[in-house]
Amino acid sequence: MIASAAPRQVVPVSLVRSAPETGGLSALDRVGQRLARGLEEFFTGLVSRPTRVSVAGPVIDEAGPTGSTAVRLVRIDPFGGAMTVAVGYAELARLTDLFYGGEGRDGLVRQRPFPSEERLLDRIAGAVCELMPAAWQPVAAIAPQLDEEAEPDPGPAVVQMFAVAIEDVAIEERAEFTFACRYPLELLGSLAGPRPGASAAGSEDGWQARLMESALTVRFPVRAVFAEPTLAVAQLLKLRPGDILPVCLPGAIELRVGGRTVARGAAGESNGRTAVRVEQQ
Repeated sequence: MIASAAPRQVVPVSLVRSAPETGGLSALDRVGQRLARGLEEFFTGLVSRPTRVSVAGPVIDEAGPTGSTAVRLVRIDPFGGAMTVAVGYAELARLTDLFYGGEGRDGLVRQRPFPSEERLLDRIAGAVCELMPAAWQPVAAIAPQLDEEAEPDPGPAVVQMFAVAIEDVAIEERAEFTFACRYPLELLGSLAGPRPGASAAGSEDGWQARLMESALTVRFPVRAVFAEPTLAVAQLLKLRPGDILPVCLPGAIELRVGGRTVARGAAGESNGRTAVRVEQQ
């Protein structure tokens, strides 16, 4: 997926205080630092060299990634919207050379990444996706996942630039490359604060209520256990169509979610269907 070129206008922004441009999010710096610490282990294993990952302060980018940038989209559930992991062609080429045992050299000019570079970008975006829930945990509970169908948000975004330094004297002149995580302003407004002109229900503390509301709509399968007969293996092997297994209904029917009993009740009938009336939680 390749983003089109656009004029770039970058404006520094502070997320330490509530600001209408950022939807009141006050912890993105700490989120980036936690993400950087997790990425150090990932990149160290990726290039088989010790690495150090640092993150710059967030900035607002009015334009999208340039035309020489490869991107992957990470959908942020349950809030909707997607953030972008963006890596420049040159950075991606040098990292791929390191991955395959080189010294981070690549002087080729290309219109799009090679397949091997695309696959490496998938791995980087996948690592970001796996690390994001823990990085965001103090701010919001999120469930990110790679989304191949989504398109980059063309609107303004808050950008965090990560620098990956390869600590190897043999490649000192080519020891660092960068990539960006781009959060659309609309997405940040959903995650951690009000959008411009939002009502009091979307205040700085409103994200907790919205998170709880979203969590309460999650559906789980509930099993009503009427009987659990026990048979020997020899009996199981002899079962044939028409055989009858005698069972006795217990006095209390268990309701289970994920293998855990959440309530007990009595068996009965409601509107012509077998039902369980909850009597104990």
